[in-house]
Amino acid sequence: MDFEFLGPMISWVVGFLTVAAVIFFSPLSRRICDLLEVMAREREQGVESGRTAELLENINKRLALLEENQAFAEELLKPGHLKGFEDGRRTSATGHGSTKGPETS
Repeated sequence: MDFEFLGPMISWVVGFLTVAAVIFFSPLSRRICDLLEVMAREREQGVESGRTAELLENINKRLALLEENQAFAEELLKPGHLKGFEDGRRTSATGHGSTKGPETS
């Protein structure tokens, strides 16, 4: 058996299989890369949407607190709201908070 033709034949077979594998796996690898990119984008969007929801919830709480504070301040600024206070003690009709007792009309 003559082995002189065996080296070039193995080289041609290996080269042919390499070219065939590149041709066969190139579209497959592109699709795998596209799938990985889509999965990465979805993961980033999921993180961003979670972060956005957290920020919106925080803003909503702060807005509710501001509304409550504004309502309190508006109630304090109503005319006649401080009527009935004398020397820092309330002397309203109920007498709560005073040392004088309830007033009678």
